[in-house]
Amino acid sequence: MKKLYNHRFILLLLISTLMFNHCNKRPENVLNSKEMESFLFDMYLLEASLHTGNRFYKTPREKQFYYEALFEKHQITKSDYDSSVVWYTQNPKEYSRIYEKVLKRIDTLQTSVLQRKYHPIDSLHFIEKQKLWKKIRFYILNKKLFAKKMFFEIADTNFTSQDIYQLSFTQHLSASHSDVQPYAVMYVNYLNGTVDSISTLLSDSVKKRYTLTFKARLPLKIKSVSGWLLRYDTTKYRIKGKINSIQLYRKFNPYRQDSIRQAIHQLDTTSYLPPSTTLLNKPKMQSKNKLKSNTIQMMLKNKEVQKK
Repeated sequence: MKKLYNHRFILLLLISTLMFNHCNKRPENVLNSKEMESFLFDMYLLEASLHTGNRFYKTPREKQFYYEALFEKHQITKSDYDSSVVWYTQNPKEYSRIYEKVLKRIDTLQTSVLQRKYHPIDSLHFIEKQKLWKKIRFYILNKKLFAKKMFFEIADTNFTSQDIYQLSFTQHLSASHSDVQPYAVMYVNYLNGTVDSISTLLSDSVKKRYTLTFKARLPLKIKSVSGWLLRYDTTKYRIKGKINSIQLYRKFNPYRQDSIRQAIHQLDTTSYLPPSTTLLNKPKMQSKNKLKSNTIQMMLKNKEVQKK
């Protein structure tokens, strides 16, 4: 009786083992762990890309083209993927190990991207932004303030051709007469006297944000950037209102500055003024000092002669 019991126990153990192995045996239409890991990794990258550029994909059908290409790349069907998900869901430990590997690959990829391994700085298209407006950014308009504050000029020998200058502000004006046609204007003043400009009409009684963007296209040396936040041609009527949130930026490519300057220097022979105009007067000051010294010496010699 005891032997029979032992045989039954062994038989039951074998049946259980066979059933367990049968349940955990991966079917042929299910991806193995490496295939599943590779597919999930590519799928997450695709979904992240579609999410980031969502405005470019207006319909589900447009997105579907990318998923079809993904299945074709891995040489599987959607049915194969669905079956694999079902099977791995029933085997959570195996699924968890795959996910850990996928997450590790994503972290490694993210580190490489942050280190610019795949997207190095493109020196031809890199743009840097320089803040030029250092004055106050809010004005309440009146006759006295208008004459002094609405004009601006910023000079810098670092300005060069191909720079982009962007002036923006918010205004709310109230004109006393319909003949008043206010406008804003920005100038690029070149060193040889050439002036280029951009302007925009301002609407009265309407609060609005304006932006003037101007590229220094001419191959000339730049002296300054100037303009009027508000200007109108008649002096008979006045405008009241506010101008605020004023910003002025210079956008340029720092990697191309030297090459642009060299090219402009060959085309434009106009020289920049010395950093200090006092240097121009220094020789004259020296000649006057020498003349004064010689005069004193002559006077001293005359006195000595008279004493003798």
